[in-house]
Amino acid sequence: MLKKTGTIIAIAAVALLLIAFFAINTGFAESMWSYIGEQAASIREQKNDATIATIGDARITQNDLDLAMLMREQAYELQSKEIDELQNMMPEQPTKEKVLDSLIENEILYQEAVKRGCSVSLDEAKKYLEDNKKIYDEISSGKLTPDNKDMAIEACEVTEDFAKGMGMTIEEYMEYLAPAVQKELSIAKLKQSILQSAPSDVKSGPQKAEEYFNKQKEEIKKNYNVKYNVIDPAAKTGGL
Repeated sequence: MLKKTGTIIAIAAVALLLIAFFAINTGFAESMWSYIGEQAASIREQKNDATIATIGDARITQNDLDLAMLMREQAYELQSKEIDELQNMMPEQPTKEKVLDSLIENEILYQEAVKRGCSVSLDEAKKYLEDNKKIYDEISSGKLTPDNKDMAIEACEVTEDFAKGMGMTIEEYMEYLAPAVQKELSIAKLKQSILQSAPSDVKSGPQKAEEYFNKQKEEIKKNYNVKYNVIDPAAKTGGL
């Protein structure tokens, strides 16, 4: 039986915190995050479980792609506003093809992490989220006073507002996020393992390390067979 991937990056904690950062810096209204949460809830309620792509026993559904597109589009809008104000280069606009590629790539990297013994358990992911929630609570109560206290509180408030829009408490939302965070932490552990065994010259700077990992990532992807069953005409029809 094929396993549903869950929302691999669709509403992953890392992505949401990135969006929260831009929301704070661009003055995005909190009510907007509640609205975006409602949109995410609406997509989930549609339960469009049609398979778009399979990687081994895992599958990516139309629901996964729609949720991922929603978050990527919001990130793009916020980044565009921030960069426009700085008169800097505009970010690349997300497309369903690119977002699908990203979902597939993450699933491949997660499977590789499992294969290499770099996977993180679901319980570890839950503890990671719980620890972050405790830190937020301690900052809010004044027990912790980091230099970026205000930004940390605002980022968590944005997350809470998003969760409310989805019809969840923050605790329920953390539980919902846990499988996605499990995959993200596993991929991070895989990356760390790859870079630890890299040649010494690669470790001389972050740019060289990133270039090395990207090359290794492309080699890893060659070992996986991706089968497409495209439902959305805007999604990809060829190989990764």
